[in-house]
Amino acid sequence: MSFFAWEDDLPFNLSYPKRAEPKHIKLFKKSLQAIADLSRRHRIRVSDVKLHIHDFQQPYHALGYAVSETSEITLCGWDVETGLHELAHIWSGEAHTTLWAERLLQLHKEYSPRRAKKWEKTLFKQYRAARTVIKERDAALTRKKSVRRCHACGKLD
Repeated sequence: MSFFAWEDDLPFNLSYPKRAEPKHIKLFKKSLQAIADLSRRHRIRVSDVKLHIHDFQQPYHALGYAVSETSEITLCGWDVETGLHELAHIWSGEAHTTLWAERLLQLHKEYSPRRAKKWEKTLFKQYRAARTVIKERDAALTRKKSVRRCHACGKLD
């Protein structure tokens, strides 16, 4: 079931929780359309995009998750940057590597050339430092397997 006509034009399957309301889905529109446009342009196969909608009383968090082998993206954050970040993972087939960063920068340049200039200056430095934080977070989540958490952001479901 679609809330909006633009959902039917997406080149991937879109899914979201049954409790989602039109106002929730509308927040993701720019990000979903950016993923659709850039995946078509670069022939990046994206099979599914899943929206993980938290209780909107919680603070916003710009996170997502991509599985390159199955071409699936899960988005918690509705901002375009999160969508492009996950699309770069699918396109490169890699984690936070140099190739991934190059692809992410290319996607940003095409989506928003002005904003890409800022990204270019800090991207490699930020993600080199972030890799350590991500590894520590993943290790902590792995140790707590008995607790049901969002696989994208680690928040309790």
